[in-house]
Amino acid sequence: MKGADSSILPYLSEKFHHPYLPETQEYLTKFSLLGYRTLVFAERYFTKEEFQQIDDRYKKAIVSQDRKKMIEQLGIDIEKELILLGATAVEDALQINVKDAVSRLLEADIKVWMITGDKLETAENIGLMAGIVTANMKTFYIKDVDKDNFYVKGRQLRETVFNYSQQGEK
Repeated sequence: MKGADSSILPYLSEKFHHPYLPETQEYLTKFSLLGYRTLVFAERYFTKEEFQQIDDRYKKAIVSQDRKKMIEQLGIDIEKELILLGATAVEDALQINVKDAVSRLLEADIKVWMITGDKLETAENIGLMAGIVTANMKTFYIKDVDKDNFYVKGRQLRETVFNYSQQGEK
């Protein structure tokens, strides 16, 4: 499996000692602060019997009327007890003239929002490199959003921004 650290590390097996986990987490943070895109790799072994049960469930799921739900549940059941393999980081350079374009938008008093699923450190770094975030700006964060709390978190952010803007006028 591969994915963001937030979608892999919580599912590492507690039955297995991951000798490089602390170092990997440290490097992931360092890479994120540099604005690199990171991926974590992990694996899980199945016995022949376990694989057969998974295969049987999959075959039932693909012909079921609840196909999407059953396959999603199968994924949840499979993607646990993982063993950490390692991590990678790649530079994801900005396209040419992005910073200039963003600064012109800001000069025109156009509001610019950065909405991303990146790790916070990566997002902050990219925001600085792109000129979306500057030293004199107030930044607002909305974190830990999922489909169940999306609207609540959005309303909370809107209230926070509104309250901040009202205070700025006084």
